[in-house]
Amino acid sequence: MILKLILFCIAMLVMPFMVGMLYMEKEQFEEPIVLRYLQGIVTIWGIFQIVAIPLIFMRERLTLLTGIIGGIVCALCLLSLILNFKRIPYIIMELLRQIKSMPWQMWVAVLLVLLQTVLLVRYCHIDDDDAFYVASSVTAVKTDTIFSINPYTGAVYNVLPARYVLAPFPAFIAVISQVSGIHSTIIAHTLLPAILIPLSYIVFGLVGSRILKRDKRMIGYFLMLVSAVQLFSGYSVYTPGVFLLTRIWQGKAVLTNVLLPAVFCLGLVAYEKRLKRNWIVLLLLMLASCMVSSMGVFLAAMTLGIFALINGIANKSFKIVFYSFLCCIPNLIYAGIYLFIK
Repeated sequence: MILKLILFCIAMLVMPFMVGMLYMEKEQFEEPIVLRYLQGIVTIWGIFQIVAIPLIFMRERLTLLTGIIGGIVCALCLLSLILNFKRIPYIIMELLRQIKSMPWQMWVAVLLVLLQTVLLVRYCHIDDDDAFYVASSVTAVKTDTIFSINPYTGAVYNVLPARYVLAPFPAFIAVISQVSGIHSTIIAHTLLPAILIPLSYIVFGLVGSRILKRDKRMIGYFLMLVSAVQLFSGYSVYTPGVFLLTRIWQGKAVLTNVLLPAVFCLGLVAYEKRLKRNWIVLLLLMLASCMVSSMGVFLAAMTLGIFALINGIANKSFKIVFYSFLCCIPNLIYAGIYLFIK
């Protein structure tokens, strides 16, 4: 079991960070290290969407999807290692420096996040939607298929389900299950919350960092406020806080609590430093939003479009609006595919 956990951590922690290092500029360490992890996980999810959709329509096996994704991610990690090998000691030193410079407000915020994470990892929340989402992952692993079998009945789909087929997040969980050897249900209910809950707060922290001009004390207060809002959002089962703290392993919860807030974070990164690599990660963010939920097809594009329009007007830059529109092209394509197969 220890070996399986190590493989899971490599797949979900080490590899995304290595991929995110590809976006690092030369000799630039002022950005928070966690930004690289966010860029890496978004990149992997975006690539997963590009690879998975054709394989689903061709009724290919999950093993093939795992092999292709594994090969691409390993190649990117190797490239990152080659490009950043000499900088690894400096990166480690910068990470330690950033940790040491954290004020008490940040540590309180970290403690609150850990408390929320431990509660969901330690205890179990039963959600009716798991009858499809988690069961789809389990079915994919057991039958070596991708969205070919109805998890409710076990019958082969004659027609692919239009509502779910363009959002293969359950297939991603199945791929991680194949790679690590851990059961899909354990990954969904126990291991993914340990990563996705902190990741959600990382995104909010990165947004706060830019809004509050990198003042770590104020960022700490901001994260405490966000944590309080999430903890006391149980007045409805449809709030982002409930999705975060009870069923973050579902794609729509990842969209709400990670990827839509990431539009503001990665959008600001792209608008401040208009480098090609930053626009690429924004494009992959749109693909990742489609991957986790069918609602991401229009919600992510709408969020980025409004955000780009506001920033374009504020900065008097047509390029911001134009390049942001180009990043939304995958959403338009998937919307057309959805209307065609529905």
